[in-house]
Amino acid sequence: MATQFARPVTFDEAQYRQEQTLKNRRFGLQLWRLANGIVFVFFIFANYLMRSVQATWPPEGIARADALIPTLFTIAMLVSWLPTRLTQASIRKDDHVALVRNIATVIGLGILFLIGVGLMWRQLTPGNAYSSIYYAMLGFHAVHVLVGIVLFGVVWSQHINYSKEGYWGIEAASVFWQFVVLMWIFFYLVLYII
Repeated sequence: MATQFARPVTFDEAQYRQEQTLKNRRFGLQLWRLANGIVFVFFIFANYLMRSVQATWPPEGIARADALIPTLFTIAMLVSWLPTRLTQASIRKDDHVALVRNIATVIGLGILFLIGVGLMWRQLTPGNAYSSIYYAMLGFHAVHVLVGIVLFGVVWSQHINYSKEGYWGIEAASVFWQFVVLMWIFFYLVLYII
């Protein structure tokens, strides 16, 4: 009777290594989000410090940036969150057609947002504290959007290599993009609402 419960335990070292690698990658991505989030918070804090030493914000004689154009492109950025989430859902179903469509949508909305950044950039006259922090924050975020577009471009070009069993690149690009969308919400509030 006791022998029927004593089955040999099999250990699949390759599967163990694969699972550990994925855990390490996810942990590394979380550390990156934390570190990069701190840099975004730094820019928000720098904006606050610059505002606190001014009698008015923006300083007298400088027009506040119009919020209409940024609001329209913020909507595009927020909308891009949904196809980003759907990329992971698509690959979990091994639906490469939906995966490619969702990636193309994210890339398209990212490019649209960068066009919006160009329009936002032109709203201000350079050479003052208000425009300096504005340009720094907008430029920092635009670089992240560009990197996200490149990441999704790489995933798109290699989509055939992913399956529901292995899709780390898609997961990493999606997490990166969701982080970029979240940080833009904070930047948008600081630059145009508060």
